[in-house]
Amino acid sequence: MIRAFLSFDKFIFPRIARVVYFVGLFLIGISLVVGIASGAIVGAAGSGAAASLFLIAGGIISAILSAIVWRLLVELWMVAFAINDNLRAIREQGPQK
Repeated sequence: MIRAFLSFDKFIFPRIARVVYFVGLFLIGISLVVGIASGAIVGAAGSGAAASLFLIAGGIISAILSAIVWRLLVELWMVAFAINDNLRAIREQGPQK
């Protein structure tokens, strides 16, 4: 088992990709809550409604864009591992006659 872990013949990321994806989404959600809370704090402090709305809107827009980019990155990782699996299957078939 340790030899298999250290050999890099099989990758563990495809097995844990969903967990990594949802952890990333959770962190994006936390940043959204922090952005909205900071907008509310700025608004309550009397710094102006425009600044408060800018922070809240910026937090929402950045969270949406971050979620899209995060999804694309995880999909690219998955594509790279799928290519590796396909190449391994081709190699195991041997030369075509």
